[in-house]
Amino acid sequence: MSVSNSCRKYLALLALFFWCCTAVAQQPVAAEGQAVQALKTLPAEVKAGFDVASEGFDRNLEALEDLSKRMESAEGLTREILTIRFDRRWLSTLNEAVTFATQVANSRDQGFAVGPYEARVRDILSRLPAAVVAASQRVASRVVLPDLSQLPAEQAAADQRFFHAMKLVHDVDKGLISAINVAKRYAIDVSKDEAYVRSCIIDATTNTSVFLDIAINDLDGLQVSLSLMKDDKDLQAKVLVAGIRVKSIAEAIELNLDLMKQLDIPTAEYRQQLLTATGKISSSIFDSGVIAGLFDNWVRGFFNKVLVQGPDLFFELLVFALII
Repeated sequence: MSVSNSCRKYLALLALFFWCCTAVAQQPVAAEGQAVQALKTLPAEVKAGFDVASEGFDRNLEALEDLSKRMESAEGLTREILTIRFDRRWLSTLNEAVTFATQVANSRDQGFAVGPYEARVRDILSRLPAAVVAASQRVASRVVLPDLSQLPAEQAAADQRFFHAMKLVHDVDKGLISAINVAKRYAIDVSKDEAYVRSCIIDATTNTSVFLDIAINDLDGLQVSLSLMKDDKDLQAKVLVAGIRVKSIAEAIELNLDLMKQLDIPTAEYRQQLLTATGKISSSIFDSGVIAGLFDNWVRGFFNKVLVQGPDLFFELLVFALII
């Protein structure tokens, strides 16, 4: 969730796309003595779709340039809104580039002649570096933990900005995974890139998990205070905001767990936390790791209670037996 991690993430994504397009451009070489199969002509509708994708990228670049100029002269809320629009447009441009590169690769693998479009893909990806660096800096600057000492209204606004930034980071991670999957189709060694994105997602999930614990402790404390001062409007507002925060953090973790599952990263520990912390019952309860973790916690809690309250429990059970 740091600025340096986000910057590296965007740059790794760009580099991976470039390698992928380089691989797309390399047609398989026929073995010695084997006849070279003639490439098929792309269907008209496929060419039309590729042309639309190519032209769409140019339009997106023009829109990004216009937004960038408007951001330079804007201030306050207007600048914040334009920044959000810029990042959304940049992400959609990035995803469209991935889709275009994938479609060109699919056509190539099916034996179609796609030379001009391969060149276009390389051209598209060569024009992304500036947007990559700028977007990474903006996104990273918005991933700031909310100050829980603020007034409820201020906390709610800060939470909204925080979770929007987290969602944007998640979308970038998702795009990087898609790029890795495309690169694997061309036997490109992406072990370092996969290790990098795994590390980023694990770090982000771990940090968010810690924040969930903090948010739950804050909510618990506020609920105790509210039980003593039930008519306190300020406390009521704080409890409401804290409850929404816990729910939103849990949802953010769920999004990351989906990415972790794609990368075969164990998620039982985090799913157990979500279930224990929020009481949410989902398909994750049937995960053997989750069940084992919950049972282990229950056993530990039971024995701790016996050690601390053993004599009292024994006396209560004895009295109960005598009464019966």
